[in-house]
Amino acid sequence: MSTAMSTAMSTSMGTSVSTSVSAASMPSATASANSAPAGPDSPSRLSLRARVFQSLRQRFNARWPTIKRQFPRDLVIVLWLVMLVQFMGPGLVLTDSVHTSLVWVLKGAPVRQGELAAFSYSGGQIARYYEGDVSIWMQRVLGMDPPLAGPNKGDGFVKYLMGIEGDRIEVQDDAVFLNTARGRFFMGRCKPESRRGVPLEPIAPQVIPPGFAYMWAPHV
Repeated sequence: MSTAMSTAMSTSMGTSVSTSVSAASMPSATASANSAPAGPDSPSRLSLRARVFQSLRQRFNARWPTIKRQFPRDLVIVLWLVMLVQFMGPGLVLTDSVHTSLVWVLKGAPVRQGELAAFSYSGGQIARYYEGDVSIWMQRVLGMDPPLAGPNKGDGFVKYLMGIEGDRIEVQDDAVFLNTARGRFFMGRCKPESRRGVPLEPIAPQVIPPGFAYMWAPHV
């Protein structure tokens, strides 16, 4: 718009004051206002990291009175949980060897025959034990070359405690029997090979020595 708009105002003294505003000059005034330099604390000058930090600091300052008031209670809860995991904790059974998938382990608690017990593996390794395992596949996707032999010493297992010190293990052909104070039990048949086709050595007839136990799983 290139025309001018004029208005006249009458004062009490009878004189008139004339003002003229050019419509064409308004956009330039607006552009001048928009191009004003931003201050150092302007949001446009702050990086994303700075804005996030500023937001978190404001939230923390707003919640600090509540945090300070609840801190003693929260500290007691954390210490109680730390003590709790020293004596108990959940266990996950990833195979179909026993009748459950989740157990609650009481560390150091006495176990009676016939009950589930968690223990750390201390025997030898079987070739290709982990072949086909999901964790092995994931490691290979990440470019790793994980060993397939297992189990590893220290791996956790959950099985039934069936035989204790002094009980006798008997083997007839491929059948295994356990003689205990409660009677004689058929425990199953020796597998000639693992699920990956690796030959297995059957258990030998023996009396369970001190410090050892016979752990068993029905593989439901």
